[in-house]
Amino acid sequence: MKFSIIINCYNTLPIIKKCIGSVIESTDSDTEILLVNNHPPYQNVQTYLKGSIHPRVKILDPGKNLSHILGTQFAEKFAGGDYLVRMDDDAVLHKNNWIKAMSQALNQFSDLAYVGLPWPGISLTGVNRISTPEFTLEYADMVLFTCVMFQRSIWRSYFIIPQQGIYGNDDSYSAQKANQLGLKKAYLISHPCEHLGRTSECDPLYGAWKVFYAMNSTNADFGTWRNSISQINSQEENLLRQFGYPQDQIEQIKMIFSQPCKK
Repeated sequence: MKFSIIINCYNTLPIIKKCIGSVIESTDSDTEILLVNNHPPYQNVQTYLKGSIHPRVKILDPGKNLSHILGTQFAEKFAGGDYLVRMDDDAVLHKNNWIKAMSQALNQFSDLAYVGLPWPGISLTGVNRISTPEFTLEYADMVLFTCVMFQRSIWRSYFIIPQQGIYGNDDSYSAQKANQLGLKKAYLISHPCEHLGRTSECDPLYGAWKVFYAMNSTNADFGTWRNSISQINSQEENLLRQFGYPQDQIEQIKMIFSQPCKK
């Protein structure tokens, strides 16, 4: 087995199915898919993750929500691939040979700690780009972990996050670790993906929570966060804009919170 894709499932069922379907269709028998049941607040997802999905799909249940990075670390113990892909459950991939291109980039550029796929809303500078016949990459200070690949041996040696003291924000922890090692990060801009978390197909509050969680605005799980606030503040609105949310979706989120019965 060459590639292991780990998807932490904590989203609505239609989004998760689109994500998994795109992974199955854009990869072959060299790729295994590990789904972590991160115990989302949707019963139909729990039921779905107890069934048989595809011969290349393994479903893992740690018994509780582990967050994204700890879920990845849990699943990696069951993985058989030489390359480890950590992927969001609301990302959608295209049939553009993305997984081979990512591994080629890691092999060709020894200064790379990891490489990710960009999606609309990611700010790219247009500088520090390198093109090869197979792909074009752009070095970045921060690569968001929407879909990111490590060589498994590198990830195991340097990027496992301590179980205590860190909750969430695996992107910034890994960026800091790469900087300490003198390694770089890059987006494979020739192979973009989609991110349904910024669309009307996603639960709008879940998508907002995910941004706030990633940017350390909250460390509560989705259910706790949802039931503990009655509005978003101006700083959180700016975070949503930074992550590509259109104003009409931000207004929709604010309207949901303004409704009297939210629990």
